[in-house]
Amino acid sequence: MHTTDTWLVAGISKRKHIHYKRDAAKVDTRLFLDEIASRLHKKFSFNTRYKNPSFRDVKYEIGKGNDNLKNVFSDNDWALLLEMHRYTNTQLHGVLPTTEEGTYRFVVPHEFCDLYRIRGIAVKADLITDDNQFDVLDDMDISSGSEN
Repeated sequence: MHTTDTWLVAGISKRKHIHYKRDAAKVDTRLFLDEIASRLHKKFSFNTRYKNPSFRDVKYEIGKGNDNLKNVFSDNDWALLLEMHRYTNTQLHGVLPTTEEGTYRFVVPHEFCDLYRIRGIAVKADLITDDNQFDVLDDMDISSGSEN
């Protein structure tokens, strides 16, 4: 397991961001990213019950089977995830593994950043915008955490 620093990035535009840190204690990075990328897509894409899910639905589905995930984010943070899900029509690009370092990137659609200027999420990762060039916000400070 890794102790992972989770960064919630606020006020995103192409090159502007404000960030603050929330500790996601002992949540395995790969599991966490997999939950974000796949559970939202699979659960909410194909189940009509969740056509207009509440953040509690999102929180329940991501946390199901792993109690550690339920308390990583506040209710406002889960609501943010839900808004991202709604905006992208469940087409969250998910996670891109890098072959060199084994780190992961959480991809946020370019239009989402520009239009909504809302915080994205990066976990042991770079936050990048999807404009077919994967424009990396490389001035962003991301902590890689430490192993236990």
